[in-house]
Amino acid sequence: MFDFGVIGVGNMGGAIIRRGISSGVLDPNKIIIFEKHKEKVKDLIEMGVYSASDEAEVFLKSNRILLSIRPQGFVDLGKKVKGKINDNTLLISIAAGVNISKLKEIFGEQNKYVRVMSNTPALIGEAMTAISFDDSVGEEYRQFAVELFKSIGKITVLAEDRIPAFTGFAGCMPAYIFMFIEAASDGAVSHGFSREEIYALISQALMGSAKLVMETGLHPAELKDQVTSPGGATIKGVVALEKYGFRNAIIEAINEGTKASEDLLDEN
Repeated sequence: MFDFGVIGVGNMGGAIIRRGISSGVLDPNKIIIFEKHKEKVKDLIEMGVYSASDEAEVFLKSNRILLSIRPQGFVDLGKKVKGKINDNTLLISIAAGVNISKLKEIFGEQNKYVRVMSNTPALIGEAMTAISFDDSVGEEYRQFAVELFKSIGKITVLAEDRIPAFTGFAGCMPAYIFMFIEAASDGAVSHGFSREEIYALISQALMGSAKLVMETGLHPAELKDQVTSPGGATIKGVVALEKYGFRNAIIEAINEGTKASEDLLDEN
C-alpha cells in the first residue's frame, strides 16, 4: 500500500505533491498517482513516484487520496472506482462546488472526507487554503491534511458552509490581482516605463503593502490614510478609483465568485 494517492496532477495537484515532498510531509517512494498526460509528471516519476495504470489502481493501493480533478469529472470517477475503494479511505477534494454530502453520495458513506479550497500561489508555497473536515475525520487524518496544506502556504479551518464565500474572495483573488497588475502596468507603460521593469516594480509594491497589513495589524483604511497626504498624488488617485467604481467592482466580483461557487455545488 502507498501512503498517499493523487488523481489528477495539474497545476494544483502537482504543486501539492511537489511542495509536500520538498517539505518532508510526503515520501516520493510512497506516492501513487494517476495522470493521463504523462509528460506533466516525468519529474515526479524520476523522484520515485509510482504512476498507476488507471484511477482504480490508486484507490486499491492507497487509503489517503487527493482528488484533483474538475468538478464535472466526479460522477464518472465514482463509477470507475465503484467497489474498489477500501473502507475508511481518506478522500480530500480540492474541487470547487462539490460538497461533502455529494462526495459521500458518489464515493460512499464509509469513507472520511475533507473539502479544501486553495489558490494558485500554491505553486510557490504562498497559497491561502481553507480546510473543512467531515465530523467523522479522526485526529490522525486531520493532522495529515493540515501538514500537507501547510506545505503550500497558509491554512485556515472553516465550517463547510463558509467555503463558497472563501472561494469567492481567496480562491478567485489571484485572478483579480493579476488583472490589477496588468491594468496598472498599462498605465505605467503609457508614462514611459518598459513592460519588463514595471511588472517587477508593481508586484513588489503589492507584496510590500500586503505584508504591511499582515505585520502591523492596522486597519487597511488607517494604512491608506497614512499614504494620502492633503492635496497629494495618492488622494487624487483614490478619488479617481472611487469615481470609476473600484470598490464596488471588487465587492461585486467577490459576490459573483461566491454565487458561482454555490451554483457549482447545486449543479454537481
